[in-house]
Amino acid sequence: TSLVVAKRPNSSVSESFRSVRTNFQFFDQSGKKQVVLFTSAASGDGKTFCSMNFASVLALNGHKTALLEFDLRRPKVHQEFGSSNMIGISSFLIDKAVIDDIIVPTEVQNLDLISAGPAAPNPAELIASERTAEFIDTLKGMYDYIIIDSAPVGIVSETFLLMKHSDVDIFVVRLEHTVREAFKVAMKGLRNNGFTNYSLLINDLNIRKESYKYGYDNKYYTDKEYGFFKRLFKKRA
Repeated sequence: TSLVVAKRPNSSVSESFRSVRTNFQFFDQSGKKQVVLFTSAASGDGKTFCSMNFASVLALNGHKTALLEFDLRRPKVHQEFGSSNMIGISSFLIDKAVIDDIIVPTEVQNLDLISAGPAAPNPAELIASERTAEFIDTLKGMYDYIIIDSAPVGIVSETFLLMKHSDVDIFVVRLEHTVREAFKVAMKGLRNNGFTNYSLLINDLNIRKESYKYGYDNKYYTDKEYGFFKRLFKKRA
């Protein structure tokens, strides 16, 4: 299952997301409602997996949470939750639905899903509209956390438009899968659009393989010794 936190709460992966939730508290010191956006360089890096499980771990901690499927071109979140995509975000953005119509409670307590909705020919223009700001501002009055699963920032432009509404941007990098060149292009795009305050989340780390390297012996290991960051990216064939 991709919903590891909900389906296997005692697994090592679920515990990893609890650690991410703990570390996230360093970004959440103001006490205000937080909008957290997940993106990546390309498909397959795990941004959807991470956004779903991070939203779940927040909800299970008692926070009222909304998960927004804002990858309007290739939505996947609703499939994982077994939800319909007949109506959703795109429906609201073209003024064919109100917010109450598109909110779907999930099996995870305190977690609601808002799916992408019917495919739109102009997702960038829809996201750039004032309806998006109205949409997110209204949700801030309803939820403690709003988690956005956006499109890969290295492929399409609308994620940059969504970042204008987010408080924290999390860039997912998958170990030995993310292509170095694609990562560089994505980072350049973020800088060129004025975004510098983002965090990297390393996905798909083999805990058994890596855990023995780190201990409490007050020694700082370098990637020359262990080659962790050298293995971080997939070499382009």
